[in-house]
Amino acid sequence: MTDLSIRPATACDVALLSALQAECFQPGGGAESVAGSQEGPQEAGHVGEAWSLRSWAEVLAMPGSFALLAARPGKADNAEDEPLGFFLAQVLFADGELLSFGVVPACRRCGYGRWLLAEGLAAAQRQGAERVQLEVAENNRRAQNFYISAGFSLIGRRPGYYRLRDGRAMDALILRKSLT
Repeated sequence: MTDLSIRPATACDVALLSALQAECFQPGGGAESVAGSQEGPQEAGHVGEAWSLRSWAEVLAMPGSFALLAARPGKADNAEDEPLGFFLAQVLFADGELLSFGVVPACRRCGYGRWLLAEGLAAAQRQGAERVQLEVAENNRRAQNFYISAGFSLIGRRPGYYRLRDGRAMDALILRKSLT
């Protein structure tokens, strides 16, 4: 995975983070829910939506929040790096929460998401997190399988947590992983 770099995001990256999230969560793009899947086609009832620039700035300014950006080197000698994914989490004391995560559709199923997730969880652990949890839409089986394969376990459900585009409610599954 030598062709991937992961770096901390800063307030200067808010526009890039918002654009990446929009690309990852576009209808038909495969990413769903707050901590949506970075693999495969989207299932019916997409619930993921990109946040505004203001929302990104506000979340990044919250205590314990951090984001990572993943990129590949540009193709030409002078080309800028090509952003391909992001990880956003918050750590408060021993608890971490994965708030948003995604890999652009063209770069899925290449192992980038797994590496980015591992780097993000390691960063959360360095900030004191002993466990990390996330919510994922109950219909997002690919994301559920991805997180379970990464060591997360189902611990609960939030009834009606998401609103579908047609106004119906959908439950969120709560997954948690111990980092200790």
